[in-house]
Amino acid sequence: RPLCSVDAARNVLLGGKATAGNQQHHPEGRLQYLRFESFDLMNTYVPNNGWTEERHRTRRQWDEGLAAFLADRSAAGQRPLVWCGDLNVAHKPE
Repeated sequence: RPLCSVDAARNVLLGGKATAGNQQHHPEGRLQYLRFESFDLMNTYVPNNGWTEERHRTRRQWDEGLAAFLADRSAAGQRPLVWCGDLNVAHKPE
């Protein structure tokens, strides 16, 4: 059985739900997804939200694509998930 499930994480899209064969990738965000015997490991680099409306829109699109991926994963009855990485979140702008 493969260690890395490329198909499971391939299409976290710039504003859209992943579909089979869709090769569009987000230009900034990255996702690595590994399957181990008893759990899955997901490492992400989430695009920075920035200060402009365009950057906010880009980030919302990333968030929506990732949320769709996680919802599909949950609906498929996947095993426990450990999620780590740079989520680019801060509770204050400083």
